[in-house]
This record gives sequence, C-alpha cells and structure tokens, in this order.
Amino acid sequence: MNRRTFLLGLGAAACSGTPKAEPPHPRRTGRVGLDAHDHEPTEELVLANVLRTPIALHHDRLVQETRNGELRFWDAIAMTQVGTIELRTHGFCFLSYGALAALVQPRGAKRLEVHLIDANRDVRVLRGPELDTEIDAEVVPGASPTEIYISDADYDIVRLDLRETEARTTARLKVELKPLLTLRQLTSLGDGRLVLRGEAKLSVLEPKKPTVELATTQHPVHVVAASGGRVWYSHTPQLVPPREVSLVRVDSGTLAVDGHVDLSPGEIWHMASGAGALALLVHRERAWSVVVVEESGTERWRVDVPSTFDRGHVAIAEHRVVVVDNATDALIAWDAATGKPIT
Repeated sequence: MNRRTFLLGLGAAACSGTPKAEPPHPRRTGRVGLDAHDHEPTEELVLANVLRTPIALHHDRLVQETRNGELRFWDAIAMTQVGTIELRTHGFCFLSYGALAALVQPRGAKRLEVHLIDANRDVRVLRGPELDTEIDAEVVPGASPTEIYISDADYDIVRLDLRETEARTTARLKVELKPLLTLRQLTSLGDGRLVLRGEAKLSVLEPKKPTVELATTQHPVHVVAASGGRVWYSHTPQLVPPREVSLVRVDSGTLAVDGHVDLSPGEIWHMASGAGALALLVHRERAWSVVVVEESGTERWRVDVPSTFDRGHVAIAEHRVVVVDNATDALIAWDAATGKPIT
C-alpha cells in the first residue's frame, strides 16, 4: 500500500463511524460497527479515534458529551456529577479562565452559535458566522481568553473573537488537506499558533504568517500540545495503529525531537496531554490499558482498563486521568500522580 492510499483511507475513516441508529446530529465517536473486542486492522478501525473527543478536563472540572446529546459536568476529584445541560454540540474546548466554549449549529440553520458555559453552568449564547453546510468541527483555544479556532466544512480554520453577544470572525486560514478528506487533530499551542497533521508532515499555522511545514519520517495520526511550544504526535509507517509517539519542537524550520516512546506491541488509540504529562489509551491483545508518560520520556504509571471497556477517549489534568467508554458513556478515573483508581 502506498502513502496516498493510506492517507485516503485515513481521511475516509475521519468521515465515517456514525451508526445509523444515532439520534439527529450525532456526536462522532470511535465506534465503527464491529462487535466488542473485534479489532481487525481495517482502515476504518485503525484511524477511528482521530475523531474529536467527547470529554475534556480543566483542572478539577470535567465535561462529557453523551451519545444522547447531554453535556454532563463532573467534579473530577470526587468523580461526582454536578450538573447537566441538554445540548448537542459540534465541538467544545475549555478556555484559559475555565469557561467552556461549545460550538452549536441548530438544525437547519446556517448561523453558528457559541455557548459560553461558566463554572456555575450559566450559559451565554453568542451569535456566530454563517456557514453553507453543517459541520463537525475541531474547536481549540486561541492566544487570548476571548478567542477560539474552529475548523469548518470547507477545510478552513476560522478564528472567532468572543465578545458580549457575538462570535466574530477575525481570521481565516486556508488549509491544504489533500489527500485527506477532512481536517482532524487540530491542536493549539496557546500562543496563537496551531499544529495539524498532514501527509508525512506537521504544519504550523498562524494568522498573517506563512505556514511552516515540518517533514516527518512516518505518518502522523494523533497530535496534542506539550509544554514549551512543543507537541506530542503518534506515528505509523503503514496501515496499522500507531505504536510510537514523539515529543518535538515546532519553532524552527526542521522537526527537532526531544523525546520518543515506543509502546510496542501496544497500539495507541487515543492520547491527551495536560499538566506536563501525556496520557495514552493503548490496546494490546484484546485488552486495554492507560499509560501516563512524563515529558522527559519516563513512564509514570500504567494500569489495565476493565475488560468490559470497548474503545473510547482519554483526558488528563493535574489530579485526574479519565477514560470514557464510547459505547456506554461510562467514565473510569485514576489519580494522575499514582494511577490509583478513583471509586
């Protein structure tokens, strides 16, 4: 299989995976219609978890979007649910001051809305721009607490300025995605720069500045931010789930590697960063585990995930690591420092 065939398969995987039985505007998940624990390395299954995650952590606050269109809010220390809002989003992210920015496109409407949800779950709705099609976006924070970036259906990245009643477009970045079919795995460095994956490359984008393209020796799959203007990315040489992850600097014209972790024979299905560490959801021989790695490359801990688990996503903050089972919306949590289960 050549590189182009692989990447076309990657794009196709990012556009699929929505069961027909889902309600309108389903949140896309890593479920791909296989029986539990049947993990043959098809194109669809290998890359299913480049789709956006339904959970996010901000310090001790956890938000979860469920399959039936609820936003559930959790105290991540006690792992107790503290509130629910009925809202189906097209992506969300935490802003630096702790508000959740949720992108919403009401059914049949062209105009987007940004719902700002504070720590008390009070909601402020901002009118956003109009788009010609429905979207399933990546949403990441910008350089300031009043900025977010979103991806839209035209392969553009739009910067929105969040003011009193309006989410106003202040910049638009054109992205060359071919042969990918859709934009996935957009990450923010928090200073206005964005990093996304491409065909054997990482691209660094910033409004009003030339795109910096950094060649990679293998195909990037997942990309998440690290400290010091760096990113972690998983990579694979061929049509298999990635088994390796590298920590790289992206502030020069070449890719400078600061760290590398080989999870072989484990396969990386999803990963997230936070508080100076990387959490990885790893699959091996019909079993799942979570591995937490320091930015030095040292493994902090690893634990097995209960056998009933069947694919999902992971999040990490200072005190908690959380995994969601996409089939059931069940959450599993551990102490971020020790790996001790939180019950």
